[in-house]
Amino acid sequence: MGTTHEQMGQTHWSPVDYTEFESKVEYRKPEQYSKLGLDPVFNFTHYLFNRTMTDQPALPEGYLILKSTDTLLMGPKTEMNDWRDLLWMYWTYLLFVSFLIFLIIIVPFLAVCYCCFCCCRRCPRGCPPCTGARDARRRLLCGFLLLLLILLLLLGSIIALLANILIDKGFGETRELMKRSSDDTCRFLNDISAHINHLLGNNFEETVNHLTDMVNTAPNHIFLDLGDTSEANAVEEMERIFDNMPKALRLMMDVNVLEKELRFLTCQLRDGVRGVRREATQACLLSNNLRCNKFIRYSSIQYMDSTTCLHIDQLPDSTLYVEGMKKLINAKLSMVAKNALLRLQDVKNAISKQLEKVGPPLITSLNKGRDVFMFEANKIRNLIERIVSDIHFNTLRSSKSFEGLYEKFAVDRSRINLAICILLILIVILLIVALILGCFLSKGLAALLLFW
Repeated sequence: MGTTHEQMGQTHWSPVDYTEFESKVEYRKPEQYSKLGLDPVFNFTHYLFNRTMTDQPALPEGYLILKSTDTLLMGPKTEMNDWRDLLWMYWTYLLFVSFLIFLIIIVPFLAVCYCCFCCCRRCPRGCPPCTGARDARRRLLCGFLLLLLILLLLLGSIIALLANILIDKGFGETRELMKRSSDDTCRFLNDISAHINHLLGNNFEETVNHLTDMVNTAPNHIFLDLGDTSEANAVEEMERIFDNMPKALRLMMDVNVLEKELRFLTCQLRDGVRGVRREATQACLLSNNLRCNKFIRYSSIQYMDSTTCLHIDQLPDSTLYVEGMKKLINAKLSMVAKNALLRLQDVKNAISKQLEKVGPPLITSLNKGRDVFMFEANKIRNLIERIVSDIHFNTLRSSKSFEGLYEKFAVDRSRINLAICILLILIVILLIVALILGCFLSKGLAALLLFW
């Protein structure tokens, strides 16, 4: 069944009220970069490269090396301009690109040579009125094919230009991205360090305080449970009753006086009511009146002296209680309860004396445990600080090595891109001029302008 408070669902000690850790770290929001509408192109090229470039690693050894696991440097093959292994790994792509470059270079020359040496010199003019419609259809078909070629070339040039812009922008913002990632990682680790310090420091301190309070108040709880289980708490209630007995006696004596007076007044009232009933009955009988006879017959005047409130024979006699209380006071029974309480106090002192041998060692062990937890928390915090410092310096070294790699090849890459863009612009201009001349001028005039 348990003690009284346990039956009521209560506990001796309330649970520890731990303070909750609140993380206030704010991470830097990643910047949203515009992809310039090249998602379909990226998806297609990535799918193509993922299906074809299956060699691992993607870059042969000797071109890039990792120093001290955090610094990226040029390899010996890069310094010696030895690209044989890289070209041999991707010889199929190199062959395909060479074939495309060959077509790009040779097709315009073949077209110009054919136009100059075959069409303009050796082909007969024919009958313009007869072949005009056919020539117009051919010219429109060739013009449509040339227009399609120009559009594809423009589309490819725009895609190449936008991709080159994104690559330059990506190279330029790589260092900032690395710093932002490193900063967020350091913030996360510092937040973990603060959380661990809160758990092993503040929360464990709250646990130590709670356990210390439990050890210090344990004798009182044990004594209360002992008194509740053995029903010794009734002794305290009995002492309270005996201590209040003189006051209760005085009140009971007042009740005794009031009782005697109540009995006397009740008897007087009952006798008076009986006299009224007797006189009223005699008067009605002597009058010999019909109404008086009906009053006697139908009224309850004959029972008016038999009301319960006029008969208090069942009222307890307070004199017996007064005499009993006097006997209790004269017998000095309150000393029995006081002696029992003194013995219970001796029991409580014995419990406290025994727990005094156990309490201080427990508190000392708790304090040692707190010191151990704080020491371990400081070790973890120092370890996290070293990790944060390593991440910071590794990021700086990696970003510097990446910048060195970018600066070394950025100049040549920019020059090549500029030359390719100029060449593509010239090709597009020539094709547009050829399209205009072929569609809107005659064959002879177009040839004349071409030779001029």
